[in-house]
Amino acid sequence: MPIEPCQGRQWRARWCLFAQTEEIDQSLFSPCRLPLALISQRTPKIKAEVKSTADFKYKLVVAVRRDLDMGKGKIAVQVGHASITVAEETRRRRPEWWKEWFEEGQCKVVVKIASEGELEEVKRQADDLGLASAIIRDRGLTQVEPGTATCVGIGPAPADLVDKITGTLPLL
Repeated sequence: MPIEPCQGRQWRARWCLFAQTEEIDQSLFSPCRLPLALISQRTPKIKAEVKSTADFKYKLVVAVRRDLDMGKGKIAVQVGHASITVAEETRRRRPEWWKEWFEEGQCKVVVKIASEGELEEVKRQADDLGLASAIIRDRGLTQVEPGTATCVGIGPAPADLVDKITGTLPLL
């Protein structure tokens, strides 16, 4: 039985009934009670699949410059730009990678780098491995100067390839 979101709202979650999963509070994922109430009538114990990023075969990583004075909202928007840009590039160049990444849950990881020089080095390494990558340059309307390189996105690609570049970088 398909479950529709509440009118005027969008929501998405993956529900699983595997024994290895962790039980969660259903109300945390519902914009209204009706959809989960309908599911609950059929499956009394709904469980959400819990995966570590190490369990994913494909990932997309965004490395954010921390030497810039960007607020949390600004960083979130820059990461969004990078994610969409490289995902679309991968979908065009390596559709099989994009499909696998999308179907397994679209693993995204955000790491930090210290400078524009590091950002350019990460991009160069991604290019050398043939991975989709993009440096995001801000328009300069709010917190940084126009043309400032804020972050670099890589992937989605096989996790082992992405980890060769970003595996030692600290999480943001």
